Amino acid sequence: MTSNVRRPLELVLYSLCVLLGCSETVAPSYGGSVTVTTRAEAGLEGATVCVGSDEAFVRRAVTHLLGRRVLGTAELQVLLDLYREVGPDRWLDALMETPEFIDTWEQALRDVLIIPRMGPVGCRGTQLLSEDGPELAEFLLENGPEATFTRDGAATPFATRDVIRSTLVLDDMTPLLRVEPFMRAGTTFFEVEDVNDEIDNRRINASVFERAYLNRRLDCMQCHNSEYSITGSDDPAKDRTWEIPGHFERALFEAPVGRAVADFDALFRINGVKIFKFVADAPNKAFWQNGDGVSPWGLSKACGQFAKPGEIETDPAGSDGFFVKGFGKTASLYDLEAVMRQGFAALRERGLERGPDLAVEGSLATAWLISAAFSERVFEHITGRRLTVAHAFPRNKAQRDLIESFARTFSESGFSLRALVKAILQHPLVNLGAPADCGDAVYTLPAVFDPFTPAEEDPSLRPNSAGDAVVRVPPIILLRSVHLALGWPLPTHEFEFDPVKQFEGFTVSPSFILMRDIGTFVTDAELGFRGASLQEALAWEHAMGTCTPPDAPAGDLAPDFITTLVAEAPTLRDAVIALKDRLLADPVVDDEELALMAPLLGAPLSSTPGAHEPGLRRLCVALLRAADLHLEGAPTLDRAALPPPWAPSGADRAAWCARWRPLFSAEGKPLASCPP
Repeated sequence: MTSNVRRPLELVLYSLCVLLGCSETVAPSYGGSVTVTTRAEAGLEGATVCVGSDEAFVRRAVTHLLGRRVLGTAELQVLLDLYREVGPDRWLDALMETPEFIDTWEQALRDVLIIPRMGPVGCRGTQLLSEDGPELAEFLLENGPEATFTRDGAATPFATRDVIRSTLVLDDMTPLLRVEPFMRAGTTFFEVEDVNDEIDNRRINASVFERAYLNRRLDCMQCHNSEYSITGSDDPAKDRTWEIPGHFERALFEAPVGRAVADFDALFRINGVKIFKFVADAPNKAFWQNGDGVSPWGLSKACGQFAKPGEIETDPAGSDGFFVKGFGKTASLYDLEAVMRQGFAALRERGLERGPDLAVEGSLATAWLISAAFSERVFEHITGRRLTVAHAFPRNKAQRDLIESFARTFSESGFSLRALVKAILQHPLVNLGAPADCGDAVYTLPAVFDPFTPAEEDPSLRPNSAGDAVVRVPPIILLRSVHLALGWPLPTHEFEFDPVKQFEGFTVSPSFILMRDIGTFVTDAELGFRGASLQEALAWEHAMGTCTPPDAPAGDLAPDFITTLVAEAPTLRDAVIALKDRLLADPVVDDEELALMAPLLGAPLSSTPGAHEPGLRRLCVALLRAADLHLEGAPTLDRAALPPPWAPSGADRAAWCARWRPLFSAEGKPLASCPP
């Protein structure tokens, strides 16, 4: 980023920013150090990277493709053998064909695109279509909001979950990206006659679009944009703003510094675009409810009713909408959707075209920024780390190169989430070796995970290390892992309410409260978090303090993995090892560890476990607090070659081969890893 001589006006803009708070990949070769020099391995130019083992790769891939930890070393061993037999690409493709992948990324996309998990009945948590398939997404891809989705000649309403899941099956993210702003507006309720409420709510929805779609903030663009930044420099060693070349902000707002917030917010106008009706006899308080209008693409009426594009009246706030071009006082989501649709088609057909002066056509710039922002947010979901800092730009070249590489992978693959996830999972930085296995290759990584380490006084500490990549597992994956490992019913991830009948409040399930308290994004008022905190630790301890499902009625516990151990394990020692292996995929229990477990178990390890279920549940509580369950980023010791001496029914190698063999058997050919 070039930094010109700072003029008085720029000093003023700098002060304003301070006041406002602006503050193609290749599969790595695992198991050793690799010196990376090719441009294909973006972000690692000239770096020496100690990559992890095949086992570490399989563990992390399962976490983010299936939404859970591996369920013991027997499953780990089977998946690892299959990985080595069929190769990384086929192995990853197979796991992404599973229903678990759809379930996992349905939840992940809610975080990536800031889609609330709580909302009105019939839209945010309801699946109206009877099965997952690509038909809905294909229809949305080919049609604008004036069309209506039908099956067998009849209009067929659909809701948020249907759009997400069908988009995942089709593996083209653009239908969801275009439809979600309508569903967000359609589930927004407020005092319609108060123009200030209208302005506040359109700002909320516009700011979500800024964050999740553009990764640009209008209130920061005066100081930081693709053409100029107060933290930029001609000297690469001093440059703190590494933009992808292109005049993107100018293409969107006619000027690199953006324009009046009200002009952009007008496209997110609600009143007069969404149709409301006044419910005078609503319980406790008069309320504005969905009125009668049209449903874009045939959406469920619960997702809002809208005016037809040609019947939108003048904006009550008096704003002239602008995004890429002017839309006047009738600007709306219809105009925004048309820009996105045109831009996605252009980027799909021509790629990112820039003129000699780095000019970019407006709709194409929109599609490219969305691709870059989406790719970064998927990277953040997998690694827990962003590639941009508070001013919405990378702080160094490595971060910039990674974003550009992933955005190109995403857009050039037809906006394929699977291609993007594969590129991220196979990148060397996402498969780091444990420091103990890397010799002197410790502080050798580019400052991707923590871009501020170059400020360290000691030059040897200025690069990143594997420790900078350690992060909490996404909260929903953590909760899902525990429920699946212990054989508990999966908790409900969404909650719907009636905004009229339940205006004063409603009761949610204990598991939903836990999901929120450990950091899951729920609504715009509960944005979620990924870091560890006292609140998160106390909430986890409270919910898991008895090793029973949070939603289970007191005294009414259904059979689970621990009751299976009690019924089947030859000895308490076998049950202990099997429990640790199930939760942590680590069957190694040495004498020192057994001595620490003894007070929890309250019985000799040689005894049969039939009468010692309470002791096993106390041990379970301790294991549920283990760092290996909660953290990822730095691999644990390889354990696949050390299966436990005993496994309960359904958890041995034969059972896992039966589970995974059909997914990898090509044309009925036998697999050496799992012969029939």
